[in-house]
Amino acid sequence: MRLYSIGEFSKASGVSIRALRYYDKKGYLKPTYINQETNYRYYSQEQFGTLTMILLCSDFDFPISRVKEFEEEDSSFDLFKLIKEMEFDIEKKQLRLSILKQSLEELEKNIIRLQEKKEIKQNYQEYFSERAFIIQEFKAEEPHYFDFTKMTNSLYDKIRTEQFITKFNRGVLKVKTNTSEKRFVFLEIFPNELSIEQQEKVIEIPSGNYDCCIYPFDEFYHNVHDYWDEPMEKNQIIIFSSLYSKNYRMNASYIEKQVITFNPTNFKAE
Repeated sequence: MRLYSIGEFSKASGVSIRALRYYDKKGYLKPTYINQETNYRYYSQEQFGTLTMILLCSDFDFPISRVKEFEEEDSSFDLFKLIKEMEFDIEKKQLRLSILKQSLEELEKNIIRLQEKKEIKQNYQEYFSERAFIIQEFKAEEPHYFDFTKMTNSLYDKIRTEQFITKFNRGVLKVKTNTSEKRFVFLEIFPNELSIEQQEKVIEIPSGNYDCCIYPFDEFYHNVHDYWDEPMEKNQIIIFSSLYSKNYRMNASYIEKQVITFNPTNFKAE
């Protein structure tokens, strides 16, 4: 069996010596023989096939670490099986990119919406179509920003796990039912095309006209206890939603207060 030095193997394959050493270090393609005295690496002709599979994975952004999954007992590779796995991987990435694109579009709408609303000096009404929220109950007595941020990050983890599409609308909502008054941290998601399993994990609010007003964030946070403890009517929901300016600071530029009344029978904490 003829062996090729790493230089010869590099020239014949068109893969740099640096890349071959990297594949060796990661365990993707270890040399057939290493001279213990010189530490020179040598490769066999059969390893060109393994290297071709590695390059194929690299070209299609498929994990190189999975190459060995497609190796047969006779050291050949099941190329058809690999292609099918690559197709499946690409479909998942396409779905993920589609979700990211829609989320960015919603963030852009959020910014544009603020530009339209911040000049309004009085209360106003706005119609919202059916909405869906991922929520987590805020049980602390004091509305600290640190707690809100921590819970929001937890909800983002859930959105990624469940593959929801976020609308880049987050904040705190208060709800008053027949039995109690509760506060929740929320992230709004697209309400359409939810699976049965996903529907069980969200809170839905029907379409309707909301009574709205906006506050600069600093003003809102300075008076947050007034809003936090504001009296509520039965079956009322108050949503404090973040609005972002094109010039981003540490937090939202404005907070929009949105109020609607309906029978919130499905509100529950996770």
